[in-house]
Formats: sequence, C-alpha cells, structure tokens
Amino acid sequence: DVLINEVPLLFRKDIYALACIAGGFVYFVCYKFSLPAPLTELAAALTVIAIRIAAVKFHIQLPILNLDKPTKED
Repeated sequence: DVLINEVPLLFRKDIYALACIAGGFVYFVCYKFSLPAPLTELAAALTVIAIRIAAVKFHIQLPILNLDKPTKED
C-alpha cells in the first residue's frame, strides 16, 4: 500500500475485515460445539458472504477514521 500510495484496505469505509471477523467468530462457536468440519466451514463462509452482500445491497459502510487534528484559527 505504501509503495503504490493507496489507503490500506482496513482503513476504507467498506466492510471487509468486519465480515471476516464475524465469520471467524461463527467458525469458533461452531468448533466449540463440535459441529462437523464441513458444516462449520460452510457456516463461516456463508456468514462472511451474507454480511458482504447485505453491506453492498443496503449501502452499509463503516465510519471513516479522521486522523486530522482540528486547528484553531485565531
């Protein structure tokens, strides 16, 4: 990202990392309940896909991180 002068994917307003974190959580819960591996993997993948589709369809975005400090004008 630095070499091509682009904002890192995690700092953009689209939901990518959050969907993956939710999918990981679903995987963890299914694993703890000893569900079969194919079912666990399918549930996690469908969670990520469903969140991404809902975010695109309903235009759901994360707030943009503003690192600029306010300046006082005299």
